[in-house]
Amino acid sequence: MQYKLCVPCLLGLEGPIADELKRLDMQDVRSENGRVYFTGGNEAIADANINLRIGERVLVELGRFE
Repeated sequence: MQYKLCVPCLLGLEGPIADELKRLDMQDVRSENGRVYFTGGNEAIADANINLRIGERVLVELGRFE
């Protein structure tokens, strides 16, 4: 199962986190102010939690609203 995942971070650190995620072969990596989004399954969640050095945590997006 694929999840939409989010890594919150301090402003200005989106680029290095996106680079780390791309090096970990994560899919659909895109950055916004203060967060980086990507998609992946259970293994991607574990890999990101273990290997990310800059991001605060890995969150699973359950829904969105305007």
